[in-house]
Amino acid sequence: MPVYRVFVVAATGLIGLILWFIIQRSRFGLQLKASAESSEMSAALGVNVPSVFRRTFALGAATAGIAGVLAAPMQGVTPGSGDEIMGIAFAVVVIGGLTTISGVFLASLAVGLVQSIGIVFWPEGGSILVYVLMALVLLTTRHELASA
Repeated sequence: MPVYRVFVVAATGLIGLILWFIIQRSRFGLQLKASAESSEMSAALGVNVPSVFRRTFALGAATAGIAGVLAAPMQGVTPGSGDEIMGIAFAVVVIGGLTTISGVFLASLAVGLVQSIGIVFWPEGGSILVYVLMALVLLTTRHELASA
């Protein structure tokens, strides 16, 4: 299984780079950011905003599907297997913010480290440390982890 884990890390790194390129360096990414900021102004400038939002939803759904396919052999699949993942993803977005990919990337690394180290030293409650980190960030900062 360690070989598969290395493959998952490499695959997710490649997917992350592809998504970063799409959002930061492509015409679609420019339209997406403009439409998210002001859909009315984007529409006035000729952007088909509903199409941009549909493509964004499809890209997110495809990314989630790929993540599920990659994670299933390591964690197994049960009807409630997504519940914990949704909580962790929520914590990553709260810590990293909604405006920058770098903030979410840094937050995902921080959450992963806190959860991994927490489980080693406190197996029964290591997962709770993710939410403790989220609470600390919310209490101590007024901005996201990495501002634009």
